[in-house]
Formats: sequence, structure tokens, C-alpha cells
Amino acid sequence: MQSLLADADALDGIQLYALTDAIESYRDAVIAQENAAFTPSRGED
Repeated sequence: MQSLLADADALDGIQLYALTDAIESYRDAVIAQENAAFTPSRGED
């Protein structure tokens, strides 16, 4: 666990931003899939 925290401390701003952006993109994709599953009549937007 400490090694993971050390790696996180070593991240610079650009890497941290890229990681956050990737997480948000993944979250948005999951939400889109869930919305598509709950509203199949709408199809793909």
C-alpha cells in the first residue's frame, strides 16, 4: 500500500491530469452504457 502512495506522490501535474481525465472518461462511458441499458427505445445518441 505504501508503494502505491509513493507512486501517487511521484506523479506530476500532467500525469495526474491525464489519470483524472481517463477516470472521468471511463465513468462517462459506464454511465452511457447504463443509460442505454435502461432506455433501449432511445437507441444510441
